[in-house]
Amino acid sequence: MLQSLSKRIQLCYERAAEARQRAEEMRDARQKADFLNAERRWLLLARSYQLSDSLKDFVRAIPERSNTTSTRVDVTGHPRSAQALRAPEDDLQKVLDRTPFMLTRCSSDLRYQFVSRAYAEMIGLQPSEIVDRAIVEILGEERFNTILPHIQRALRGDRVEFESQVYFRGGPRFLHIIYAPDMDQRGKVHGWIASIFDISDRAHAARDRERLASIVDFSDDAIVSKDLDGVIITWNKGAERIFGYSADEAVGKPITMLIPPDLQDEEPRILEHIRRGERIDHYETKRRHKDGRLLDISLTVSPVKDADGRIVGASKVARDVTDQKRAQEIEETLIREIQHRSNNQLAVIQAIAHQTLSGNPSLAEAKKVFDARLQALARANRQLSQSSWSRVDLSEIVRSAMAPFGGRTMIDGVDVLIGAEHVQNFSLALHELATNAAKYGALSNQRGRVEICWTIAGDGRDNRLKFVWKERGGPRVVAPTRRGFGTSLLKATFTDVRIDYSREGLTCEIDLVLGRAEPGSSSSPGSAESDE
Repeated sequence: MLQSLSKRIQLCYERAAEARQRAEEMRDARQKADFLNAERRWLLLARSYQLSDSLKDFVRAIPERSNTTSTRVDVTGHPRSAQALRAPEDDLQKVLDRTPFMLTRCSSDLRYQFVSRAYAEMIGLQPSEIVDRAIVEILGEERFNTILPHIQRALRGDRVEFESQVYFRGGPRFLHIIYAPDMDQRGKVHGWIASIFDISDRAHAARDRERLASIVDFSDDAIVSKDLDGVIITWNKGAERIFGYSADEAVGKPITMLIPPDLQDEEPRILEHIRRGERIDHYETKRRHKDGRLLDISLTVSPVKDADGRIVGASKVARDVTDQKRAQEIEETLIREIQHRSNNQLAVIQAIAHQTLSGNPSLAEAKKVFDARLQALARANRQLSQSSWSRVDLSEIVRSAMAPFGGRTMIDGVDVLIGAEHVQNFSLALHELATNAAKYGALSNQRGRVEICWTIAGDGRDNRLKFVWKERGGPRVVAPTRRGFGTSLLKATFTDVRIDYSREGLTCEIDLVLGRAEPGSSSSPGSAESDE
């Protein structure tokens, strides 16, 4: 086999010239056609060698001949036989049939002069069904018009290289195409030679990479890759949004910059799993934001391998579950609160029922009292519900409880919000005090009145509420001989309760530690008289 590519090209042109000379000497049309066909193939091989940058594999595919003398030019000047000339042609045909590259030779009148078997198979025809036919006839007008500008450049003597997506019977194919002008020794362009490479697999892989890159880029999750030393290699926009660092700030830095000090031992353990080829799924932990905040993170870590299957790093997908964790904690708190309040409600109702039915009252009387007390409890629950079971203004509780008694109450107190644990207690206590006043005290005649006032004392952190119920103008008060439900409720509910049964009227004082008091709907103390 010749060692120099230029010698191979020269030899092909010599063989082509010899075949042309022999064709001109032939009188038999069939023999003339054989020699002309041999000339075209030698020229095709020469042009293919000229595309050596794109056809290195093709050049390597040409086998060496065992008898090197058969490839030499006959320097004696004796003409070779047609059989001798066809021997290398047959070898060339075998090479062209076996190479995966698609080759065509086309004339300036836009017809096929030669096509390789690989090209014919892509088209879905036999080579004999393509040669000598117009290109537009084989490809169709639409496909032909897409390559026509490239053909025109090749016919002007330019080397043209481009990529195109072409639809054949087997589906779309991505092709890398090179057009080389087909020139004679005088430089005249007679057509062009096309070298066509099917790059569909590469194009599909590139498209998949682009699609994957787009998914990674626009993912809400942080997708980060790192090497086996824990150094960050890639950092997507999701990571920027979750952790606050830009890609420029993060890439090249150790991944441990995101890990809180008390969790630094996690990273060596994660890397150990990765080196063993193990994947870590949905591992919940904490990571630190750029501003110092701790984030609840669900972490998935997978090994990254190179083309040889060696583990070279890790890919991390981190999802910020801080909001979900907070919502879960709130849900669990609400469930516990509901259970606690349900138990408390049942205990209160049980106590109300027990006290109501004690002393052998008539069924009608017991039902009336029990219903009234349940209404007071329900009223407190409505107020709590409207405030989302947080805090209720004390003045609203008092006004609601005293509404049935019209203008016979005077209410004077600062605006203060009390917690849910005190709302039911005050509502039930006010109901019992008002019911007792209506039966035996100031509200049992037409002249009596009830004065209700409260104040706050304290430094803002350890505040105490002083609540006073005072009855005046009612019948003479006589201290009870036994403790009723109202008194029992007050004593059980509030730790500091004082009841004075003076002749002028009953007075009840309640001292209650509120902790940090919060203002109600009004910012300053005031007084009001119930007008309902």
